[in-house]
Amino acid sequence: MLAAIRSRAFRAMASRLSWGLADQAVSSMTNFAVSVVVARTLGAVAFGIFTLAWVTYGVVLNVSRGLATDPLVVRFSGVADAEWRQAVARSCATALGVGATAGVLCIAAGTAVGGTLGAAFVALGLILPALLLQDSWRFAFFAAGQGRRAFVNDMVWAGALVPALLLAASAGSVFAFLLAWGGAAAVAAVFGWAQTGLLPHSRGVTSWLRQQRDLGPRYLVENVSISGAAQVRMYGLGAIAGFADVGAVRGADLLLGPFIAVTMGLALVAVAEASRVLRTYPGRLRVFCLGLGGLQATGALAWGLGVLVLLPDAAGNTVLGEVWPAASTLLIPATLAIAGVGLSNGATAGLRALGASLRSLRCQLFAASALVTGGLTGAALAGASGSAWGAAIAAWCAAAVWWSQLGSGLRGHRRDAASRGGSPVAAATGIEGGRNTMTTVPRLSIGLPVYNGENFLAEALDALLGQTFSDFELIISDNASTDGTEAICRRYAAMDTRIRYIRQPRNIGARPNHNFLVEHARGELFKWASHDDLYGRELLAACVTALDEHPEAVLSHADQAIINEKNQILTRCEYTLDSGSAYPPDRLRSMLLTEGGDDEYGVIRTSVLRATRPNDSYHNSSRPFIAELALRGPFYHVPELLYFRRDHPNRGDRNPTIRALCANLDPRRARHSTARLVTEYVWGFVGSISRAPLATSDRWRCYGHLAHWLARGCVRRVARRSLAPVMGLEDHSEPTETAAVVAAIVEGRERSAS
Repeated sequence: MLAAIRSRAFRAMASRLSWGLADQAVSSMTNFAVSVVVARTLGAVAFGIFTLAWVTYGVVLNVSRGLATDPLVVRFSGVADAEWRQAVARSCATALGVGATAGVLCIAAGTAVGGTLGAAFVALGLILPALLLQDSWRFAFFAAGQGRRAFVNDMVWAGALVPALLLAASAGSVFAFLLAWGGAAAVAAVFGWAQTGLLPHSRGVTSWLRQQRDLGPRYLVENVSISGAAQVRMYGLGAIAGFADVGAVRGADLLLGPFIAVTMGLALVAVAEASRVLRTYPGRLRVFCLGLGGLQATGALAWGLGVLVLLPDAAGNTVLGEVWPAASTLLIPATLAIAGVGLSNGATAGLRALGASLRSLRCQLFAASALVTGGLTGAALAGASGSAWGAAIAAWCAAAVWWSQLGSGLRGHRRDAASRGGSPVAAATGIEGGRNTMTTVPRLSIGLPVYNGENFLAEALDALLGQTFSDFELIISDNASTDGTEAICRRYAAMDTRIRYIRQPRNIGARPNHNFLVEHARGELFKWASHDDLYGRELLAACVTALDEHPEAVLSHADQAIINEKNQILTRCEYTLDSGSAYPPDRLRSMLLTEGGDDEYGVIRTSVLRATRPNDSYHNSSRPFIAELALRGPFYHVPELLYFRRDHPNRGDRNPTIRALCANLDPRRARHSTARLVTEYVWGFVGSISRAPLATSDRWRCYGHLAHWLARGCVRRVARRSLAPVMGLEDHSEPTETAAVVAAIVEGRERSAS
């Protein structure tokens, strides 16, 4: 059985790797073909100008990837299709926005500079939006595990490039070749729209940047630092030695282009595979990284040697034209530079897998500064040759730093595991051992709103902080409490760095306080927690595992029971909803016509939660809110008693009337009539159906279920309905089970099935 599992894992990894290599090969060969044609057609000086535009594109591309596609791949790989589509629309819009902004700047700079160089930058400004949108489609497909579609998209680009290059060759200018390159990319970008049926939405850019603010800036710095250093090196070389030397360096890089395509293809899957090794066989991570880096370094040396020895001058002249003589003299240092970068790539994957973002950033900044220093110093001493040798020395110095930092990171990882008394696997996953194993970016954000909760708050915090799954942040929003809540929160925050305590300057209402927490969450998963409830020690682990094993699910929750002020169980609640159905109309029908469920306090995918309209404060507003979540994806119910809702006289939802209850949720509701609050409740379901990403036939079936619900007289009954906070709790004044049962589950001494 173990051999079969390993065989399937290997085949899956090989498939991911093969499509990554195939796609990158097409992309790189397309770019290679453009550069070769330009070099042969226009000569060394014009090719140098083309190279400066190319390097500038590389910097802008890395800005786009840092802000748009890198967060997409990290957070939306393998998620439900609806969730992926919403994220892709916003991510691609962000990439398009970066392209448009950078394009305007390039056009302005080109107009100011004038001449052939200025015309090249005007052309670059015109094509940047199409180039970045096409690149964003590629990464969107890989996030969905659809490498084949990325490959097809790049093949469309390659096909469109052939006639475009023929037209550009007849014009014979850098401007024309850049337009041809970008025009073919525009064809592929439009084809990407046809493949997905998605249009980037400009209104989603701001929300995307805000939601990815914990990842985007870090990736931006890492991506831009090395590409910016390459641009500075090329600009400096052009200023010191002339455009012809810039073209010579670019020509040498082109000769190594096919192998560089292989390394870039490996980079598409390297970090993910290193993470799998860390979780499964943590002791083998160093060996995996050595193999990955060593393979790339050895391959680079073999390729460079083969080109140097086996490629005759006649073939070189055929490929690069008059650029060949100068480029061929730079093959040895260029090969050494690529080999050093390949060796570094193994350590890079290891540090990313460890979540050692600070170490990774230090290494990247060192590598960038070394490239600039070595490249420009060499250029001042010996032109193109000196710059190439300076870059090679910088690459190997950077490799030493990368591997030194990986070694330190692995030692720190083992120390952390030992100090917690857990295994390295537990240290990697954050589900075992001590109380604080949160990674740089927590997997889960827990939002706890509270107002005057001193009676039960400490007990709830103990239950949350004692969870076996510990890779979370706990955000507490104190709604201007007037009792001892603030002191309790600050005491716990001082003891555990996972806690972020925020005190509102005034009471903003319970519902705005709940929604405030979502805005500040950093994790890919989110859970609201109540200050007066209790949580079984395995609750988070069970829910997170369920979402990992069921990527189509958008929410996971467990069985619950109602407890009193003494932690005695009053009743166990039966979960009767069909929220796990694969068919959205069935999920909605169940929520409309079946009583029960308290899914609002489950573990939710943050991206889906943010795509859903925030919970409102009209009567029973949580029901349309949960219905919209269910229309975006199924729920997974863990059949194990792990959640305890506390019923006590001071609960906020024990208000005697609909108006009083809604005013507690949001003070602005105090002036609204009961009729309006109930009407908004019904209309809330209409909005949930209209906003959900449904097929037209499914949407109309949902409207039909809503009409059926209304026909049964639910609106008339809702105004008379008891306001018991949890379905199934009417009047259970006598406990049915002792507090010892609850304590055992909260402390992890008993796994109790419902």
